[in-house]
Amino acid sequence: MFNFDELLMSLRLSFPVPASVEQAENKVVQEGENVEVYCNVTTGIPDPTVLWRKVATDELIKGNTLKITNISRAQAGKYRCTANNTCGVDSTVVDIDVQCKNITRSFYIKPYLEISSCRV
Repeated sequence: MFNFDELLMSLRLSFPVPASVEQAENKVVQEGENVEVYCNVTTGIPDPTVLWRKVATDELIKGNTLKITNISRAQAGKYRCTANNTCGVDSTVVDIDVQCKNITRSFYIKPYLEISSCRV
């Protein structure tokens, strides 16, 4: 005998959905810090491929998380996260501003005194 309830429970439809990412927040960090920026993919069927790319150099970083250890000022700039699947592409750009490390130096200035004498 035909069981309609069993048929409904085993039927699962999947429709392709374009990739979509949430806007990432810009970062301001001190030189030498570690930086992590997560690319939040909000939709995508099939699962999107996620890549980070430094805009100025085209340097490629795979995965949802951009991790930079001991960041330098040369690594500052715009990074684009791109999510891509068979239905579409979406991206977001984050700007990482690397502030110069504060350097404290102490020094002593020797006073300079010049005495001149005149004879009259």
